[in-house]
Amino acid sequence: MTAKVNVNIHSFNTLFASAEFPLGLDSYQRPYVWTEAKIDQLLTDLTEFSQELQHGSGQYYMGSVLLHKDKEREKLFIIDGQQRLTTLSILHQVMQDELPDNNDLSYHSPHSFTNIRKAHSRLGGARLDKILPGIFDRICFTVIVVDRQDLAFTFFDTQNNRGIPLEPTDILKAHHLRAIRHEDVRERQAFQEHCATRWEFLQKPQEELQKGKDFAPFLFRNYLWRGRYWTGQRDRLHYEGYDDIIREFQGRASRASGNKAGVEGIPLFAVTANRAASHVYLTVSDTLEVEPGGLTSDLQAINLPLALRQPIQDGVGFFLYADKYNRLLRWLLNTATTDDELLRYRAFFNAVINPLSIYLKELYLLASLMYVDKFGTFELYRFALWLDYALGAVRMAKSYVFKEAPLIFLRDKPLNLLDVIAAAFEPEQVIEYLEADREAPAGYAEKNEPIETGKGVQGGYKKSVLTWYGQPHHLTMEKKAEWIREHLV
Repeated sequence: MTAKVNVNIHSFNTLFASAEFPLGLDSYQRPYVWTEAKIDQLLTDLTEFSQELQHGSGQYYMGSVLLHKDKEREKLFIIDGQQRLTTLSILHQVMQDELPDNNDLSYHSPHSFTNIRKAHSRLGGARLDKILPGIFDRICFTVIVVDRQDLAFTFFDTQNNRGIPLEPTDILKAHHLRAIRHEDVRERQAFQEHCATRWEFLQKPQEELQKGKDFAPFLFRNYLWRGRYWTGQRDRLHYEGYDDIIREFQGRASRASGNKAGVEGIPLFAVTANRAASHVYLTVSDTLEVEPGGLTSDLQAINLPLALRQPIQDGVGFFLYADKYNRLLRWLLNTATTDDELLRYRAFFNAVINPLSIYLKELYLLASLMYVDKFGTFELYRFALWLDYALGAVRMAKSYVFKEAPLIFLRDKPLNLLDVIAAAFEPEQVIEYLEADREAPAGYAEKNEPIETGKGVQGGYKKSVLTWYGQPHHLTMEKKAEWIREHLV
């Protein structure tokens, strides 16, 4: 049998007005479940969209809608898009006192009744006067219509399960591009293009960490979110979820920003890298300017006076923040340099840390990123050796290092290492904390059974350490602290 598939772009109004049959819901569809928070977000988005386009043209895209055309029952059954179309239908009824033509959406569960009443009440009590009267001609969808139910579900299953789902970073990018609200339309578009270009560089694979993949999700998940959220030693020490990343970099973002002719700016905070400046601006020509101080033609994103744990600013601020830490991490590992401290760090990382453990290596790099963000390369090599001393003891103590090991390490020490770095005024405070690790000697003792150098994951790490410090391979690791001190003399 051949199947017919039609794909068109429709506004909300034309979707219903031009429908061959009424749009409805089949018995298999789930209840209406949109929360008041989602409804509030939709209202906010539509209000902002309306304000931006009062004197212009444009469409508010709300994704794809998948319909099954059932000729026998003379219905267009909604396979995907049920929640959005239901909410918009309620809004249409509130704003225009009637449902759209060809709207035959009906629910039968008490749960749906309760949520629909809440949605109607929420929308009915909201300020709708700032939403364009013709908003239902501006809201648009990609509408896919198929004439076989099995094909409809194949489409749905492929899109939602076997296809490539949106990463949280895809959502963050879209949100923050829309958040750029410069009054001049051409300049706003220029800023959006500059930010999109910076984001494209961020997405380039970082071969040392994640071969051949979009680097943005990895950066936000493994470094930016953890660096910001892993504070203290209790309930905040857990691994990130999809919603955690959205909440941290969108839900908690501030809209406080400044703009003037030809620039988009964000406030700066009193961090180690910033002693005097109050704002940083991205100019329409894609250069960076600080205030006070005037134009700084050689200011690069990697040198921006930002801090990893500082508040996130909507729009330009988000992209500059992400750009800085993407470049800083790449610089730490592979950007061309003549800095001797950095070259020694890289040599040690490649020789010793790579065999450590994927989970411990991630924590090692996160701590290193926070260190260079705070102190640059000053005493970086010394920091690297003592950081390995603390984390390497975990590797030597256990034949299997599980995913929870970094969380346990941060939780069970006298202080959270990331907090120590963030709060330190000079590198010595961090290095002394690592050197004084009371648990490390026990990890290197090899009391139960000596670890054979070069054999297994522990033996492989042991071999790399002994080789680095020029020690015979038959030795145990009990004197590692002494080797580090002798090496640094």
